[in-house]
Amino acid sequence: MEQLQFAERLAHERRRCGLTQDQVAAHLGVTKAAVSKWERGASLPDMAQMPKIASLFAVTLDDLFGYEPQLSSAEATAWYVEALAQFADDPATAFRCCGEMAVRYWSCVEVLFYIGMALYGQVPQMTGGTDRPVRGDAADYAELAVRCFERVRTLARRAEEGRVTTGGASEGAGSEGARAKEAATSLCSVVQRSVEAEAVVLQWLGRVSEAVALLEPLLPYGPSLVSTVLASIYQEQGEDGHAERTLQRALAFSLVDAQCALTGLVAARQYDAAALEPVVQVVESLCADDAVASLNPSLLPSVRYAYAAALASGGERERAMEALGRFADALDASWGDGSVESRASLFDKISDLLWSGEQADYPEQRAKAVAALRQQYSLRLAADPCWNDLRDDEGLVALTARVTGDDAREGA
Repeated sequence: MEQLQFAERLAHERRRCGLTQDQVAAHLGVTKAAVSKWERGASLPDMAQMPKIASLFAVTLDDLFGYEPQLSSAEATAWYVEALAQFADDPATAFRCCGEMAVRYWSCVEVLFYIGMALYGQVPQMTGGTDRPVRGDAADYAELAVRCFERVRTLARRAEEGRVTTGGASEGAGSEGARAKEAATSLCSVVQRSVEAEAVVLQWLGRVSEAVALLEPLLPYGPSLVSTVLASIYQEQGEDGHAERTLQRALAFSLVDAQCALTGLVAARQYDAAALEPVVQVVESLCADDAVASLNPSLLPSVRYAYAAALASGGERERAMEALGRFADALDASWGDGSVESRASLFDKISDLLWSGEQADYPEQRAKAVAALRQQYSLRLAADPCWNDLRDDEGLVALTARVTGDDAREGA
């Protein structure tokens, strides 16, 4: 804190309280000349005087020094959006800004979470980001991300200890208790996402044992009946709407978990068509329902592509081409139109939690997602050696054009 900034705040607080320099000096047991020097920025009070000055003006030390340890949710989100844009234009400046923000807001969970997530998204794109462990700029980004995520966990733990010590949100009354409960739920969500991202970054850094130690305690050791029991309680109280929302939320999250696990199985069994077949069957069954498919629009295309690639690797050309055609079908249909009707059968009570066509930016975001997915698979089709024996096949050429979207442009 520069002396002049402190001097300005000291003079401002004295005038706000209607005190003279003589009165301040008398209260603190110093001379008027000393107070005058403080307000002119010529010197600073002894550290022992700082709490007395803050008490005199009925402010905190943070207020006295102009320190703002927290940003509001809206301010933190706005900074995050700006940071992502800055990373696209000037990564070095954006990284330096992240470091400065981390120092300034080392006690603000949301800011630290956003810094970590911004860096997490940038690591693979930086120099050394594809190496294992990462190196160079990517390693610097990863290390700062881990520090921020670790701090998020520390702050959350302190908040939880404070909540328990003081009786917690459950003892609050009315709207205050509800707000406290909502804040606690939000914090839990942030911590969970931080832990997941931190584990990935630790893996990138080669700190695998730390990543495992972070995740293993969080593994479920059996199904949870919490949502079912809570829903039954709501029903007994005649609150059917709350009961159904609770069950729909649990179902949606469980399905997302299952879809992520299936994606992992596909990666573990790649190029083994026989091992992939049961996974494909399960995914096909799940995605037959539009509401379930909408939870992870890229799941069905990814599984069908993996199966087609496995068949091609095994030399089953005809079946591979058939499977690739079904992959192209899934790619064309991915994301759908976001219509509410497709989810009405299962998720009508939690539409606010799901991304859908009701949102104003859905068409734009959908177009970006589909374009990114097409680009991803266009690159894979071009680079994956399993298709080398079929490069001259007219069917593969046509399907490649369909995946890239070139056939649509040619027909326009």
